Amino acid sequence: MLTYAIYKAPEVTRYHRFKIKKRHGGEREILAPESELKLLQRRLSTLLQDCVAEINLARGHVEDGVRFGIAHGFKRHHTIMTNGRAHVTRRYVFNVDLHDFFGTINFGRVRGFFLKDRNFALHPEVATAIAQIACFENKLPQGRVLSRVKCNV
Repeated sequence: MLTYAIYKAPEVTRYHRFKIKKRHGGEREILAPESELKLLQRRLSTLLQDCVAEINLARGHVEDGVRFGIAHGFKRHHTIMTNGRAHVTRRYVFNVDLHDFFGTINFGRVRGFFLKDRNFALHPEVATAIAQIACFENKLPQGRVLSRVKCNV
């Protein structure tokens, strides 16, 4: 499955493109992976989430009760409610949606991260394979499970 998804499947058949309306106007393009690639991405996403949890535990952080890191979105055990709890006593909350955020993260950044990050420091072939699974048209596509997880790593 891995070899087929990365090297054999024609690039144009790997994803289904569609647009969804944004809450405050405009549209967002979604690239949905075909079923085999989606399964592969979900498995890699689970593995990366496990790695992040292990890294956080090694740093002395725990899943429940103790805040670790600033990023809150797309993390296990984090919901709109757990995000809101941190801001209940705040007078102001700044919420931002970065334009084309996922599109700014390219293949080289994904691969380079897994090569150079001290918590991962993967073999170049493994880092390349992960980047190939994660990226399409040289970027992290909007709407993929792996895109959301990768942004928090």
